[in-house]
Amino acid sequence: MLLAMAERRLGLADNLARVFPDRRDPTRVVHSLVDMFRARMFAICCGYEDADDLDHLRSDPAFKLACGRLPDTGRDLCSQPTLSRLELLRACAT
Repeated sequence: MLLAMAERRLGLADNLARVFPDRRDPTRVVHSLVDMFRARMFAICCGYEDADDLDHLRSDPAFKLACGRLPDTGRDLCSQPTLSRLELLRACAT
């Protein structure tokens, strides 16, 4: 929770999302760029370097709460394939 509070105070995920234009179809977007950046940053900071670790963390109540979701009833976080598409997005644009 301390990490989540620090990130929100600094606005890291929000600032990152402003740098990357979101060219996805808004009618099909389930996870915002901010949500995906936040989940990826928190996973890395907690020692989960591989994106596939998020497949296990995406429904973890404490991790969901840190990412701004309700622990029990909130929507699960993004999956590894979703994160992989995000990470490849910049490479495909160049």
